[in-house]
Amino acid sequence: MAAPNNTPELLRLIIDAGRDILGAEKGSLLLYDAVREELQPGAQRGSVGHYLVEPSPPRASSRRARTVVGATTEYGLAGACARSRRTINVPDVDQDPRYNAKIDHATGEHARSILSVPLLARDEELIGVLQLSNPARGSFDVGDENVAAVL
Repeated sequence: MAAPNNTPELLRLIIDAGRDILGAEKGSLLLYDAVREELQPGAQRGSVGHYLVEPSPPRASSRRARTVVGATTEYGLAGACARSRRTINVPDVDQDPRYNAKIDHATGEHARSILSVPLLARDEELIGVLQLSNPARGSFDVGDENVAAVL
C-alpha cells in the first residue's frame, strides 16, 4: 500500500488501525500544539464525527483560548496522558475522576473504557494522543497497551 501524502489521511489510517486491531468502537487522535500547550482535534472515527469547543479555564496570563472539550493538557484523560507521556488504560471511565463526560453528554454517546496513548517523536517530543474507546470485549488489557504503543 502506498503511503498517504497528507496528514489527515495518515491520522485516519492510524485510528482505523487501532480500531481494527484492538476491536475499539471509536477512536480519535489529538495533535499537540506546543505554542498553545493544547491538544487540538486531528481526526475522529466511529462516532458522531465532530468536536465540541469551549473556552479553557483561565491561566496565569488570564488568556482564554478555545480548546477541545476534555482534551486540554490540564484536564481529562488525554491531558493526563499528554502530561505524563504514558499510556493510560481506564477500564471503567465512570470510576476515574480524570474522565470528562462533557463530550458524552453533548453527543449522546457513552465511553465505557478508554485507552489513551501518547504519540512521541524519536526525541520524546509529544506529537499528540491517540484515544480508543469501547472495545468489543469490554475493556482494554496490557497486551492492547503494547499494541497501541506501536501505532
